Amino acid sequence: MTASNILMDYTDLVSFFKRGLPITGIQRVVYEITSAIQADDLDCVITPIGITPFKRRLAPISAPMLELIEAYGRTNTVQGRSLVAKAVEELSYVRIFKNQPAAAADSSMPRSAPWLVMLGASWSRSNYAGIVSALKSADISCRKAVLVHDMLPIERPELTFRSAHATFKRWIDLVLETADVIFTPSRATADALIAYQGFDCGRIVTLNFGVSQIGDNTPPKPLKVKGPYILYVSSVHPRKNHRVAIKAWSLAFKGNEEAAPSLVCVGHSKRKKRMMLRAIVRRTPLARKLHFLAKVDDLALRTLYKNCQMFVFPSRYEGWGLPVAEALSFGKFGIVSKTTSLPEVGQHFVDYALPHMTSEWVAKIKAYATDPESLREKEREIDRNYRPATWTETGRQILAALQRVDDEAKAASVAKRPAPPRRVAPQSDAARQRVPQTTS
Repeated sequence: MTASNILMDYTDLVSFFKRGLPITGIQRVVYEITSAIQADDLDCVITPIGITPFKRRLAPISAPMLELIEAYGRTNTVQGRSLVAKAVEELSYVRIFKNQPAAAADSSMPRSAPWLVMLGASWSRSNYAGIVSALKSADISCRKAVLVHDMLPIERPELTFRSAHATFKRWIDLVLETADVIFTPSRATADALIAYQGFDCGRIVTLNFGVSQIGDNTPPKPLKVKGPYILYVSSVHPRKNHRVAIKAWSLAFKGNEEAAPSLVCVGHSKRKKRMMLRAIVRRTPLARKLHFLAKVDDLALRTLYKNCQMFVFPSRYEGWGLPVAEALSFGKFGIVSKTTSLPEVGQHFVDYALPHMTSEWVAKIKAYATDPESLREKEREIDRNYRPATWTETGRQILAALQRVDDEAKAASVAKRPAPPRRVAPQSDAARQRVPQTTS
């Protein structure tokens, strides 16, 4: 990569860290890719930037804050998140712009920045438009690369909040109009983007997402869950389809509840939603075997993955599906929804069921949970042949795509230059030929 500077948007990370939230999903992707690019020994300079959510003011992320972000991502413990949240609040870049007008860019921003790279949920706070506006007002010209994680608000608006469709549509239209490169995590998301636009714009690059090294090699933490358990890692949200997972699990072991493994659901959830889901198994022996775990740090998550009997992932819609890749990286077999991007993640290493077909989930959960030898054979196949990508490889794909655009732009610029005037050398006297005169 020969670009002298890349502006890398860290707005998502700063926002999450200020609230002391764990990095999951999109934020995990942003952290892992930016960290991998920063750590890789490549010929480019990364300038982390962020934009305030209300007045759209742009600033570089300070070195002390960047160190906190790196420390936060490495530990990702509940105690560590609390400490970092306080420190980030003290260092907040919002204060830099206390007396500056909206859509301003800090004077320390580099004026020569070939690329702006945005890998987070830039549609959720409309900060893509804000950053583009701030750069324009500061007379900073650069190409733009944006990661579109999924097309959920366009394809399945009923699975997200009410105003998401209009907000997302404004954002994706602006991205299609202004972005020089559009990254997607899966072929399914790329196809959805092409279908929305009506044609292939030729700027879409599908990345190979890496798998996080959760908890590294730290000794696992003891679990409060006793006995075998089935694992579902996802925040509780209608599109994540927890109802089908819980209902299928309860039906699979109806009449044989004492032999049933527990079902452990890991991820953020609101009390009202948990109570509604618990009602499915209320007044049954399975009620004490249904566990909801929130604010799980990386060490506990690593233990949960390593010790689970199997995992389920019945989501109705995904742009990628990090928990599936993470579970496979721990050698675990699972049952996964046959929809959107998930077959790209699970490949042939998992079994599939349609997300709305509870009967399929019942049959497959019962079949695998009661056949330990079949599970062991599946795990041996995963250990032998599953090879996930690394985040370093993902980062290099991103930089290679930016370099291709730069090279193509240079080649096009050279091709458009008018050819220099052709210089004709005068003939020498010896070369001149005398025309003979003829006589009649």
